[in-house]
Amino acid sequence: MVTMLQMVLRFGFFTLFGLFRVTTHHKLLFQNFFTLYNVKDYISSIQRIFPDFYLLQNAKEFLMQQYGIKQSFLETLFEPGVRSIYSQNLDNYNIIAALVNVQASNSATLRTFKHGNRNFFETAVRMITCQARYNHLHLNQSIVSIEKKTESYVITLEDGSTREFDAVVIAVPLEVSGISFINLEKVNKYIQSSSREFIKTHLATVKGKVNPAYFGLSHPSQVPNLITTTKTSEHEACPFLSVQTLWRSKEDQYTVTKILSKHPISKEQFQQMFLDIQEVQHFEFPYAYPKLRPLREEELKAPTQLDATPGGGLYYINSIETIASAMEASVYSAKNVAHMVVKKLSQ
Repeated sequence: MVTMLQMVLRFGFFTLFGLFRVTTHHKLLFQNFFTLYNVKDYISSIQRIFPDFYLLQNAKEFLMQQYGIKQSFLETLFEPGVRSIYSQNLDNYNIIAALVNVQASNSATLRTFKHGNRNFFETAVRMITCQARYNHLHLNQSIVSIEKKTESYVITLEDGSTREFDAVVIAVPLEVSGISFINLEKVNKYIQSSSREFIKTHLATVKGKVNPAYFGLSHPSQVPNLITTTKTSEHEACPFLSVQTLWRSKEDQYTVTKILSKHPISKEQFQQMFLDIQEVQHFEFPYAYPKLRPLREEELKAPTQLDATPGGGLYYINSIETIASAMEASVYSAKNVAHMVVKKLSQ
C-alpha cells in the first residue's frame, strides 16, 4: 500500500489508471490470440494475427498519447523491464511487444505453462530423443542447402549426406541461417529484401561474493535480487542491462548471479562488482532477438508458408518473432505450422 501511494505521488493517479486501462483494454486482444491457437485452421502470415495498427505504430507514443502515461514512468519503471528482457529501449519499439510486457505483469489472467516454460522445453526434448520414430535427430549438424524437387525437398547436411522430405519446417531466422535455397526463388527474394536486424546479447553467470559498495550499499544482504537499468545508464558507462541473483548462500554470502549486457564485461569490471570470484561463465548470443521496432507495410506479410506453389511444403516458424520474441509466441507459430503440414499431407 505504501509503495502504491509513493507511485501515485511520484507519477500521478492518471498514469497508474492509464496502465490499468492498457491492461484491461488489451486483455481481449491476447485472449483472441490464444483462441486462434486452439482453432484447427492456419494463419498464412503475421498480418492475420493482430490488427495492422498495433504492428506499425510506436509503443512509447501510443502509451503516452492514448492512455496518458507519463514519460517519466515509462523510462523509470517500464523501460528497464524491456531492457532486461530484450536489450532494447522504448524509443523504437512496436506496440504488440510493449503490450506483451504489460500483460506479463498481469499474467494470472493469461495462459501459462504449468511449472514454467522450462518444463515445456524439457518435455519436447524428451519426446524427440526417446521415441523411436524420432531417431533421425542430428545434433551439431548444419544444413547447407534445401532443394525443391517436383514433390519433395532434399536437405543437404554439412557432412555431405542428404535427406528427402515431403515437408520442411524452418525454425531459425532465415537472414542468418546460411542455408542455400535451390529452385526456391521467392525464398531467396524474401531473404534479400528483409530489413530485419538482430540484437547481440551477452550473458554471464558469476559465482562469488557481491561487492555491496559497487552498488552504493554497505552490506551484501542489502543488494536486491534484481537490478535493472534505465536508458540514461548507457551514458554513465554502466556495463550491464540487468543483474539478477539466481542463488544465495545463507552461510558464507556467496551468490550465483546472472548478468545481461550489450557488450562483454571485462575482468576488471567483474572484480569491481564481486569479491572472491570463484567462477565466471560467459555466453554470447549474436542473434538473441530481432529489433522489435514498428514494422513497415511490406513486412506485414512476413510468411509462415515459404513455398505456396501447388504441393508446396516449406514452412517458417520464426516470422512471428518480427512482432514479439517469446517462447509462447513460438509455440503458437509451431502449432499453426503443424496444422498446415497436416493439411498438406492429408491432401
